[in-house]
Amino acid sequence: MGNILLKEYNRKIEDISFELEFLSSFTIIKGKSGAGKTFLFNAIQNDSMIGKNDFVCISYIDKANKTVKNKLNVENKVIIIDNSTVVLDSNDLLKIATDTKNQYIIFSHSTYGMFPSLKSLAELVIENNQGYLRYPEFEEYKKRRSEKDILDLKILITEKLKSAWNISYPDLSDKLKKYRILEYIDVSYDYFNSMGIKGIIEDIEEYIQEQDDYMARKAKLENDAFFVAENLAFVFEKNHEYIMAVYDISSDEYSTFYLKDKKFLLHKSTMSQLNLYKSMLYTERNNDFFLKELDKWKGQD
Repeated sequence: MGNILLKEYNRKIEDISFELEFLSSFTIIKGKSGAGKTFLFNAIQNDSMIGKNDFVCISYIDKANKTVKNKLNVENKVIIIDNSTVVLDSNDLLKIATDTKNQYIIFSHSTYGMFPSLKSLAELVIENNQGYLRYPEFEEYKKRRSEKDILDLKILITEKLKSAWNISYPDLSDKLKKYRILEYIDVSYDYFNSMGIKGIIEDIEEYIQEQDDYMARKAKLENDAFFVAENLAFVFEKNHEYIMAVYDISSDEYSTFYLKDKKFLLHKSTMSQLNLYKSMLYTERNNDFFLKELDKWKGQD
């Protein structure tokens, strides 16, 4: 991640005084339903619309209008995203994860696919007409370990990785950035501190392999799919009869649909309720298009 463009946000909204401190250029703000996340986002967005700030605000409206990717195509901006699990697809998450030009403030119920550091995980708290951010995991972490302890471990591990992989410092630097290994060491400090260096290197190599497997799986699904929406890839398969499978690119979840009377009907699913709902909704809305794509696919079979 890049530099912190916005370190503090102080604003009175109605009768609530917000004093927000950002510790990272990538902040995920969580909180229970009704905690005030959407209230705060809407206020920031309204300020942006009337020129009180220069933030880029992205919401479900941009998802519906297909303007998310255009809004993400900026530099040196503070980008604020509401309800990211609905608004962002896997390509958006990948862009954000590798972006060093912008600062991101994301309101979300989930951190899946975002690989946050401890300084990135915040909770919005509103009490006694005061709004502020808590960083519970980072605060707990600070109680246990000092920054110097982590820095010493990072130096030790990176030197051992260079030796184990027999690569130059520039190549090592590229690999550390590509896989966000230093952030991974941050999160895994307590675990690594109780291991030998051989076990640490093996763990990091497994972590790298998991990311490579995910990217390879993502690429294959997107190549095989005739339709991709959000994090879902729609693929035709032949298993005794023609069926349509819908895969969640970011996990092993899937749903299958069979064809009856020119309608795709749900067969079975391992998906979460949200992904299942989305896959059924896309299937219902695009039934005629899917039928045409199935005919094309049969012609190639």
